[in-house]
Amino acid sequence: VFDGAEWRTYHMHNSELVDNEIYAIAVGGVGPPLPEWIDKPTGSLSGRIVNGEENVVNARVEACTEFIGMIFFGPTPCSDNPLHQETTTGEDGSFLFAELPVGRYSIAFQTPDGKWMYLTGSFGVGNKSVLVEPGKEIRMEVIDISKKE
Repeated sequence: VFDGAEWRTYHMHNSELVDNEIYAIAVGGVGPPLPEWIDKPTGSLSGRIVNGEENVVNARVEACTEFIGMIFFGPTPCSDNPLHQETTTGEDGSFLFAELPVGRYSIAFQTPDGKWMYLTGSFGVGNKSVLVEPGKEIRMEVIDISKKE
């Protein structure tokens, strides 16, 4: 939003928006007053990646707030996303994003053979997003890359 002097970018973590992906906004007349700027506490997101019975160790894992497509233009699926973080899995295959701003995140990870995968929605279509809420720890299910489901 441009207020005449400066631009402000609103996200779920700094306003009452219900999603970070907004495709269109219609404003009638002078429009409503600008939303209040809110500093929400961060949340965390954790999970574990396995390949059958084996832990996936030292895998790169990314969380980003925008759709991850089959084709991406940076070096990683989330690198061109304005709100993203990266971590790696530990010896037990677990990962942790300790301080994520509030939002809906898509998760991408690099397999041991160097390919990138991401969590998909129903029937393998679209991204499955995970909602990170203020002050809450979200624990994902174990992600088994040996399964094709």
